[in-house]
Amino acid sequence: MFKHNLIGKDHIRMCISILLKDLMSVEHFEALSNLVLGCGPSFWGPTSDSVHEINVSVNGADGSEEKIRLNNHVTLFLAGLEANIVKWQLTDQKSVLRQPWGTGQLAWRVQLVVDSVNLWEAVYMAPGPEESQ
Repeated sequence: MFKHNLIGKDHIRMCISILLKDLMSVEHFEALSNLVLGCGPSFWGPTSDSVHEINVSVNGADGSEEKIRLNNHVTLFLAGLEANIVKWQLTDQKSVLRQPWGTGQLAWRVQLVVDSVNLWEAVYMAPGPEESQ
């Protein structure tokens, strides 16, 4: 629905926030996963208030620095996902419907979400041709 502009970013953010806060079962994670993957890359693109640049020292004798752009939108989601998986001690066996997942399914699905969001961020945050010269 987000891809077709029927639901806005604010509503998606609210749903993600609620699901993260109460991430107590594989069913909750499945709903979160469907929402995140269903929105696709356009949801994860940076907004004007979510991008920050920081200077990082590069290992070299000249002490040079390189600018890195961070998308707080993605960083906060991934940190919240990890924190709530740990907080709720989420495993393949935690099912509110008493239908646990097979061993390793949760880890695989979490990795799919994390890899997808990281890939989308990398594409959006990559410097354009004019920035890399």
